[in-house]
Amino acid sequence: MAVPPYQAFIEPVLRFLGSRESGVAAAEAHDAAAHALALTDEDRATNLSSGGRVYKNRAGWAFDRLKRAGFAVATPYGEWQITAEGRAFAAAY
Repeated sequence: MAVPPYQAFIEPVLRFLGSRESGVAAAEAHDAAAHALALTDEDRATNLSSGGRVYKNRAGWAFDRLKRAGFAVATPYGEWQITAEGRAFAAAY
């Protein structure tokens, strides 16, 4: 299985952030999304040409889209956190 596009990571990232009261390290969100999408160890080991992991890059793009929608924020400590709007959206859908 290939690593899915970033759009597939949006819901798992949002749901994971919604399950936490406070912010989480980006690495935790990356791993939770990979687990929710049932990525194999081989999928997780796939690198970008720049050397970073594909699944982490795609989770990062998903988080960027959540931020742009007002559903998440990055804290000053580099953590990802859901907003009240994000919580309401996740609960409604």
